Amino acid sequence: MDDFIKRTTLQTFERNLNYKFNNISLLNEALTHASFANEHKIDYDYERLEVLGDSLLGFIIVDFLFNSYPELREGEISKIKSFVVSEPVLAKASAKINASEFIQLGRGEEQNGGKNKPSILADIFEAIVSAIYLDSKKIEFAYEFVIHNLHPEIIKFTQKDEGINHKSVLQEYSLKNYGVKPSYRLIKTLGPEHDKTFIMAVEINEVQLGTGMAKVRKEAEQISAANAYKHIMEIENEDKPPLK
Repeated sequence: MDDFIKRTTLQTFERNLNYKFNNISLLNEALTHASFANEHKIDYDYERLEVLGDSLLGFIIVDFLFNSYPELREGEISKIKSFVVSEPVLAKASAKINASEFIQLGRGEEQNGGKNKPSILADIFEAIVSAIYLDSKKIEFAYEFVIHNLHPEIIKFTQKDEGINHKSVLQEYSLKNYGVKPSYRLIKTLGPEHDKTFIMAVEINEVQLGTGMAKVRKEAEQISAANAYKHIMEIENEDKPPLK
């Protein structure tokens, strides 16, 4: 393992990934930039893994959107996927798991700030997806890693995108998981009769999960639904039951 990052260092990084490798050399390869390989005269780097990871990532995101958001049309799925697999989003996800601390770079690339380059961080994320898939020989582990790290970005995008019907998203989720439809109620209105602002709340099983405020009642309901869905997903990521 002369050319490897020290095994103890890799094991530290494994905890960030929430995955333990059987073949630790795959993780080492996923963290090795071509500049390091050239400098140290080794015959591997992350580029092949990155190519496979790119395809795996696209499949996982589309499969997740297809099954989790049945109301989305083809164009909406493509739009969300393009955003989620974009360089800035993947670089952010890579930074979140502190990948920059473990990347192996050549001296020149490191001096040029390679550890913080979005392009390198995004490539590393894709290479890690591929390494997990090849190590486990199952898509499920790579799937879990991707969705755990990128689902918050999907939620953010759908909240910002006016083309997403947040009430439909929440209703589909509620019916599937709790067997009931969400209910909406008016909390109060603000302002004069000719210029009202509506504050709406959404509940599932009589538990209030989100509120929204807008000049139009239906828009306030959409905002409350988006906030409720985000709240549920955040709780699920903490492995807690979202509702009593």
